[in-house]
Amino acid sequence: MNHPHEERTVSSRGPAAPPRGVVGIDTGGTFTDVVAWAEGTCFHCKLPSDPRDPGAVVLAGLEAAAGALDLPVDDLELLHGTTLGTNLLLEGKGCRAALVTTAGFGDLLAIARQNRSHLHDLAPLSAPVPIVERLRFEVPERTLSNGEILISPSRGDLANLRRVLDAEGIEAVAVCFLHSYRNPANEEAVAAVLRDGAYFVCTSSEVLPVYREYERFTATALNARIAPALQHHLGKLRWRKEGAMTWVMQSTGGLTSVQRAGRYPLCTVLSGPAAGVTAARGLARSLGLTQALSLDLGGTSTDLALVEETLVLSGDLRVGDLPLGSTAVDLTTLALGGGSIVNLDPGGLPRVGPESAGADPGPACSGRGELLTLTDLDVLTGRLPASTYLGGKTTLDCDRAARLLEVLAGRAGLSPLAMANGYQELVETSIRNALVRTSAARGLDPAGLPLIAFGGAGGLHAVPVAEALGATTVVFPALGGLFSALGLLQAEVTAELAHTVLLNPARIGQEQIGRLLSLLEERLRGELVADETLHGAEAGCRYERFLDMQYAGQGHTLTVPHSRTYLQHFHLEHRKRHGFSLPDRQVEIVNLRVRAIAPPRSTGLPFAARPVPLATPPAQTRVFSNGQWIEHLCRDRATLDRGESLAGPALVVDATTSILIPQGWRGRSDESGHLLVEAR
Repeated sequence: MNHPHEERTVSSRGPAAPPRGVVGIDTGGTFTDVVAWAEGTCFHCKLPSDPRDPGAVVLAGLEAAAGALDLPVDDLELLHGTTLGTNLLLEGKGCRAALVTTAGFGDLLAIARQNRSHLHDLAPLSAPVPIVERLRFEVPERTLSNGEILISPSRGDLANLRRVLDAEGIEAVAVCFLHSYRNPANEEAVAAVLRDGAYFVCTSSEVLPVYREYERFTATALNARIAPALQHHLGKLRWRKEGAMTWVMQSTGGLTSVQRAGRYPLCTVLSGPAAGVTAARGLARSLGLTQALSLDLGGTSTDLALVEETLVLSGDLRVGDLPLGSTAVDLTTLALGGGSIVNLDPGGLPRVGPESAGADPGPACSGRGELLTLTDLDVLTGRLPASTYLGGKTTLDCDRAARLLEVLAGRAGLSPLAMANGYQELVETSIRNALVRTSAARGLDPAGLPLIAFGGAGGLHAVPVAEALGATTVVFPALGGLFSALGLLQAEVTAELAHTVLLNPARIGQEQIGRLLSLLEERLRGELVADETLHGAEAGCRYERFLDMQYAGQGHTLTVPHSRTYLQHFHLEHRKRHGFSLPDRQVEIVNLRVRAIAPPRSTGLPFAARPVPLATPPAQTRVFSNGQWIEHLCRDRATLDRGESLAGPALVVDATTSILIPQGWRGRSDESGHLLVEAR
């Protein structure tokens, strides 16, 4: 959003002493990326992820950074991005959780909205996985829509509830009552009785204090399901001395304390991708770009976003078919990555993903698996030279990957290399189509936008995607293979609180809206002080105010900054997003929203850092394309001079990625080490 908004700056204890060093560690499905910074020195590395114990790899990365920077581990401030919550939700996993709700509403989560994602499908393939099992307990209570308490739970009801839950052997409880967003008293009374038990407890008035029962109940139940696992993971990162801070990336692109992330793990489900968009926004600013598209092609997924001066946020975050009701960076995610398994579907058509080989067993060429992946195809077609993979420190089993490709190509009746190119084109077409949708949703032509490409596999496919879009500029950042970890070091500390009001602007003045926002701001400030979320980051913290608005009768809101001209902003934003506005139609203010923003945890960190030179990069290499092997100039990115340019066909390689520059394109290394590739 490019509208002006209200800000307030609050100083409390004054500036805290900055950490001697900071380290960003982003845990992905295949690799864990580490970028550290201290006193002008930058260290970075990639480590194989361990889905069985991701925390152990984070600690290994922390130790490696401390050793490289010659600092004690306790002197490093840890900024962490994690996919743990995302994976638990996508896989339908989590702890044994119970739902405590208003009498008569125990089946609300199962009934859901009755929306049909495939309108004309007469036979849905499967029923949705239940958010909680039959562990749904009803309590006689009732809060009216105006906040009045009609029935409070009795002591006997609460004592009986406690006995039943204790006997069930559960790990978490979600307390969700009707209209608790208006008055949380009944939820708080139940939570107070349960919180000294051996399980995690969260209430809907804490997790998502807004109206719409299904979305609020869903978010709270999912928060409860994933909390024990995330708390266990984050607990491993808190062994250091008192004061050695750990921060966690949220879906909004801002950091939060490890304590708050443990209570509200739902805020972390887009943790890693949000860090990548945060880094892309900072890079766009440094290059003077007002708008761009970001392409983050990693090991298990591809994340696409529109990059503007401020982060583009959405209030409709979903994982699969489940609405989370949370604010998040507006992303389009595809289940396509370097580790995505390539195969034929039952009809004999080519398919890439959504299953991934991940870090274990990994691509077939890693020597452990029997699953052919996109990375195997990139190696076999020469886009990813085997001698430079992970800096040449890993020997690839190309013969194993070639045998699997021959078998698959035989089933399809194609030559192996032609089939490999076909899969690559399928991936690039899928990404191109998603980028068209991403930009068109904002009324933009993707052909006129530069593409910022990163992630371990981003350089292998970004220029062909740009060609298909009609775009003429692709930016490959320095440290592009570790860009999300770098984004962690660029992020601000943020927190947000929303409250449903359902107000008609025609019946309420600016002063009353301001008073309500001030009360919400004080509530958020009190929460952050109480749990020390802003510990060491209070100085310079500013608060921004927003309104979630809609035309009367609509089912979805738009978020606009609160200002004297908020109504005009809403109409303009509606026209921008949906192609029309209705200035004569009644408007509703659905939710008030306040956001706290503190400065980044690191200062002076550049976006550039020279990669480590490769031992023996090839001077020439061959890439199979359009039915033939084509000779490509091969350059070690660490040896490119600032301002140096090279014409395609060429490959630029480093230890974390490989960048394909096809015929008809030219790359130029700028003063910061970013590679700008443009159509000639």
